[in-house]
Amino acid sequence: MTETTVIDPFTDPRTFELTAFGVPVRLIIGGRGRDEFAERVLYLWKRCDIREVTGVDVAAEFDGAVVRGVLDPDEAVHEAAWALDSVAAETVEIAESVLTPAVTMAAITWARGKKVMLHAGAIAHPETGRTAVLIGASGTGKTTATRTLATQFGYVTDETVAVAADGSIQSFAKPLALMPEDRAWGKRQHSPDEFNLLPAPAQLSLGALVLLTRDPEGPEVPVVRELSTIEALPLVGEHTSYFGELDQPLHEVAALIRSVGSVRHVTYREAATLTDLVAELLATPPVPAPPLLPVPPPLAELDYDVEPFGRTIARRELRDFYVEDDGAAAMTLDGRVLALSALAGRIMTLIGDTPTTLAPVAAALTDEFGEPPGDMDHQAMRLADDVVADLVGSALLDHLD
Repeated sequence: MTETTVIDPFTDPRTFELTAFGVPVRLIIGGRGRDEFAERVLYLWKRCDIREVTGVDVAAEFDGAVVRGVLDPDEAVHEAAWALDSVAAETVEIAESVLTPAVTMAAITWARGKKVMLHAGAIAHPETGRTAVLIGASGTGKTTATRTLATQFGYVTDETVAVAADGSIQSFAKPLALMPEDRAWGKRQHSPDEFNLLPAPAQLSLGALVLLTRDPEGPEVPVVRELSTIEALPLVGEHTSYFGELDQPLHEVAALIRSVGSVRHVTYREAATLTDLVAELLATPPVPAPPLLPVPPPLAELDYDVEPFGRTIARRELRDFYVEDDGAAAMTLDGRVLALSALAGRIMTLIGDTPTTLAPVAAALTDEFGEPPGDMDHQAMRLADDVVADLVGSALLDHLD
């Protein structure tokens, strides 16, 4: 029986290094189509400071993400490549299409927990570097909007925006993936140069956060609504990669939101209509929200000599708990971001880390908010009981007896 010989796709690879939002990425390209694939990689990724490395540079220790790609007609070679966690394909068009998301995911994974990484496109003022971040799910028109706007503003990225705590941003001018007009399947990769997209300035800073909703039947002129931080947190958190691996995810995302004042939710029909809005947002530095006031004290720090009444209630352990000045709050629990009204938020802060009963909670709420309207006896107690029941149902509070 003759043994089948499988070609090792990486016996003589070509190696490249590029930068994705500040993350060093090494690309190792192999297979019998190595050179064809490599030339396309150099062309598509040239705005990400790509360079080929050889000799001692290849052997040197590399601190960054590593992605391997193979172009080869042999399916057995593909299987060998997949066993090495590599991408592989038989045509260069497919190979470059699977390489792009692989590079993005490798960089995101490498940087997880270090920066807020938003699933978003971004364009920058060509002189100041102030950057508008266009947040949205796949299929909401981010790439089309980014491509359209980047003919007048600097192209930062169409996929992932990594924002540091100080609001600084590093470019990720990756290839753009767009559906071709001559077929109904499979996106093609395009260099930003093919659309004459402007380069972004070297120094970039967060200038605006925009949550996009494209409606083909929507308004001719974009409709803008400013979201409160509490409204925005679940929406932005949903589009934040490795949100749960940030030290304090709610506080870190909220700090970015407050640094630009608010998140703008924009409903639009066509990407071209966004130009004037973005120009206005980036024309002047953002106005940050004022510093937050201290969180009101819990019952344990207040003097309420009230006879206990009702079951003992306790707050569940929360990884992150964010409170606005009006008392509205957000918290993370089991990977979820939950937004609470001012009343529910104050009940959570009143309970704090010390179990209590309903009576002192109701007394404190009455002092702070006033007696609630209604003709029934013990109206404050009834209202507090209703809200506590909702919080127990949401698994934020527990009954201990």
